[in-house]
Parts: sequence; C-alpha cells; structure tokens
Amino acid sequence: MEKNEIVSQLSEHIAFVSLNRPDARNAISKQMWLQIPQEIQKLVENGAHIIVFEGVGEAFAAGADLDELKELKTFEDAESNWNAIAAALDAVYSCPIPTIAAIDGACLGGGLLLACACDLRYASARSILGLPIARLGIVLDDINLGRLASVIGVARAKEMVYRSQTITAALALTYGLVNDVFDDSTFIRQIGQAVGEILKNSSMSIMEAKASFARYLSLAPNMDNERAVVTSYLAPDFLDRIARIRGDKATE
Repeated sequence: MEKNEIVSQLSEHIAFVSLNRPDARNAISKQMWLQIPQEIQKLVENGAHIIVFEGVGEAFAAGADLDELKELKTFEDAESNWNAIAAALDAVYSCPIPTIAAIDGACLGGGLLLACACDLRYASARSILGLPIARLGIVLDDINLGRLASVIGVARAKEMVYRSQTITAALALTYGLVNDVFDDSTFIRQIGQAVGEILKNSSMSIMEAKASFARYLSLAPNMDNERAVVTSYLAPDFLDRIARIRGDKATE
C-alpha cells in the first residue's frame, strides 16, 4: 500500500498536517505541494479552528525534492512544478484560521518557505533553518522573499539568502524568524500550550486580525520574476550545483 506523504488529523477543532517522508527528511514533492491546499480546505470545512504543520521523524522539511527537480526538462514541466509550490504556499498564507509551523529538526528551502507562510513559528532547540537558494542557483519569487523579509527584515533576509546561511534555532529567535524556541524534551507540550491559549480566544477576532495583517503586508507579484523562477529550474548552473551537492553528500 502506498504511503500517504501528507497526513492530516482533526480533533476538537485542532488540526495537524504532517509531512510524512521521514526517510527523505520530509523533502516536499510536487504531489505533496498539490495536496496541501486540498487538506487545508477539507480541515477548514470540517471545523478546524487552528492548523499545525509538522514533520514526521527527524526533520520539519529539508526542502523541496531535489531528485524530482533535477528531472524537469521543459519550461512547461518547471512551470507546473513551481505553480504547485506557489499555490500551496499561498493556500497556507491565506488560510482563514491561524496556522503554526511546529519546527523540530531541519527546516530548509521549501520547508522554510512553508514555515514563513504560517502565522506563527515555534522551534525545538535542535532545529536548524535556512534558505540556500543561492547555493543551488534557484531564483525565488517576490512574494515568498517578501514573506521572509516581512518576518525578519530586509537586511537579515538578504544576508540569509546571499550567504546561504543555515542558522540555529537560537539565532533564528534573535532574528525574529521563530516566535519562540522550546527545549527538545518539552517541545510537543509547549506547542500544545500555545495552541490551547489561541483556542481560548475569540476565533472571529483572530480571523479578522489575520485578514487585517494580510492587507497590511500585501505584496503584488511581478510576472517577469515568475518567469525567472521557472527558468532557473532548467538552468545548467542549477543542475550542476545539484550534482555537486549530491557528490558532496556521497563523500560525507
């Protein structure tokens, strides 16, 4: 039986969406990106008041699926892949109810984009976070770079991207990238406490506040940038860098 790579659970208005590829450190495949909006819609329609995104195993999400990306051969294939990613991130960001990224372990690349699309981010002390697109030669769109900058400020966002920084949870807290860092041993309990405190409050007030924040932070996409994003997945530089990274890992 094929394993579900996105698993959702709903109980007492609390929903969990789990990235379920632990053997791949929860690298997010195209099919997973496609499923995320469907899961959000289903959970909201079934009465969820809050959604928590988490990873199964030792990582939140170690990025997009590079093995899948390196097989993209045409502009249409790359565009379809990017559209799946962008639509999933937009669905998370525009979700009408509060969303939390429960980051335990590696939160890199697409995993960090997913976390930045959430309202709140909590990390375990052992977590690491980064957006190494420049290391890979990937172009990222205005919207998602803007979301990162809206969380940590433009200067920090530039530094993370330009230097391909991978930072500790403790440093991420000083950047404002995560709302809090919890001890590894109490991480699950602390997430539960945060969820409980949110649910005690008026869902109407929270949803209206979320809509207000979204209007304040609204970003307009640039279509030329969108084309550059898609084309970057087909560039020889990107494929060469994947090959070198795969080679580096093989020698570790």
